[in-house]
Amino acid sequence: MNNNINRIANKPPQTLGDKVRQFGEKLKDLGKPRPTTTGDLYAPSKANAGIGGGIAGFISGGVVGLAGGVAGGVVGVKVGEKTQSFGKALLAGTVTGAATGAAIAGVIGGPAGMVAGAIVGGLAGAAGTLSGSRRAVTRDSVYGVSGSGAVLGGSAGSLASAVSAGIGGKAATGKGRIVLGTLAGAGIGAALGMIGGPAGAVAGAVKGAIAGGVGAALGPGVRQIQRNVVEDSVNKLYSKISKHIGPKGLGTKTKVALGASATALTGAAIGICFGPLGIAIGGAIGGIAGAIGTLKASKAQKAPPEASEISQQYLIAGKNNK
Repeated sequence: MNNNINRIANKPPQTLGDKVRQFGEKLKDLGKPRPTTTGDLYAPSKANAGIGGGIAGFISGGVVGLAGGVAGGVVGVKVGEKTQSFGKALLAGTVTGAATGAAIAGVIGGPAGMVAGAIVGGLAGAAGTLSGSRRAVTRDSVYGVSGSGAVLGGSAGSLASAVSAGIGGKAATGKGRIVLGTLAGAGIGAALGMIGGPAGAVAGAVKGAIAGGVGAALGPGVRQIQRNVVEDSVNKLYSKISKHIGPKGLGTKTKVALGASATALTGAAIGICFGPLGIAIGGAIGGIAGAIGTLKASKAQKAPPEASEISQQYLIAGKNNK
């Protein structure tokens, strides 16, 4: 006992370098995938596509971007599931988003705004399609451009950065993601910059290459840390309330509240890459989706068996009684 006290008393004070090193080690540990936080899905997610595309589109292009991101993302994922083709999925999401964006912009501002609406909607649809990917690294790369996307400037530039980084996330290795994201960013940036002539195309290519490469490099690590932090937060929340759970378990209202809270945290974590507004929108969408999903699951558990199941059980019982 006395030896332990002496050791604590004689322990030298931590220096700033020690604290920085410990913080770095903690971040490194949080950046490692856990079996429960890898983020990979069994199948592409239309919900993720709609949420990711909607958030990115709304922040970059308002209602026009929101509509294009949701519609393009959902359609892109559907086409990808049907064709098993990354290229066709991305094309379908882009075209659907562009058509939706142009239509909404035409209603709001007339024909003059349809071209800009098509560009923003198309990019938002592509971003949504990538956000619905089964592979976490692809989705994470899309979300990794909160800072790097600013270098392109404008709503279309931010979305273009997200799309190019997401395309980079398709590569199998870290270096491959950087190279592919850089090339995709250069191509998309040059295309957007052509409105300013050759000089604009070159400038757009350079900016796009930087944004796409940085997003593909940083996104997966940042998002992995976020997933681990969310899991730790949910576990702490459950450990605190588990003491108060009675023998009958949780009531429906409590389950819905917990489900909404957990998915609100996840939605906010997705939106954090888009700033305070993204956190608010992501948290709200996630909370609503979690509440609805939990309520449906709770009702399904209480629902009586289907008539066909009852008939089948009766027939089996009858055969066994003979």
